[in-house]
Amino acid sequence: MNEFAREYLEGAGFRLDGAGRQWGILEDGVDYPLEFDGKKVGELIVESHVAKERAIEFSHHAASVVHAGEDKVDDMLAVLAWLRQVQNISPKLFNWVGVYFKASYLLNEDSTDLILGPFLGAATEHTRIPIDRGLCGLALREERVINQADVHADSRHIACSLTTKSELIIPLPRGKKSGFFAELDIDSNQKAAFSSELEAKVFEMCNSFPL
Repeated sequence: MNEFAREYLEGAGFRLDGAGRQWGILEDGVDYPLEFDGKKVGELIVESHVAKERAIEFSHHAASVVHAGEDKVDDMLAVLAWLRQVQNISPKLFNWVGVYFKASYLLNEDSTDLILGPFLGAATEHTRIPIDRGLCGLALREERVINQADVHADSRHIACSLTTKSELIIPLPRGKKSGFFAELDIDSNQKAAFSSELEAKVFEMCNSFPL
């Protein structure tokens, strides 16, 4: 988290508290609450010269890592590091990458909802998605890859961003023999961004998913 914060905040001093952990040592600065799904899950303090928009954007990323609590934070940090490798496959095309988890795994809820975990890209209001809604729900409900060349041509698409034009979703199993408990979601601002060759590369990368 320290490295990600330094890069995102362009080297500014910070302190981040959440999930029973602390990153950074800044004592005085501007406070930003970490909020997820309508709840406060931590706090971010940054130096006063950091742009408000930048700090708020980072707070959303941090909240996505810590909101599941202390027993999941190391797993979420590993997922965040893995997502950076995924995005490096094609950084110009992969405008948003993230992992949605089944709520039953991430939050121990008796629910089939999908809950957002770590992500890279713009913050989204879709932190919780019912499994019977959207292309994300479809991918895990039917346990299959979704490669949608034009998201606006499919009425099931939930618009996380008006700039998104195509989407690739790959269900993720927990270990080799377990059922699917999460999914990798990639959005691109280009239509038909995910060729069969690119899809195959991402699918191969999913074999190294850290959980």
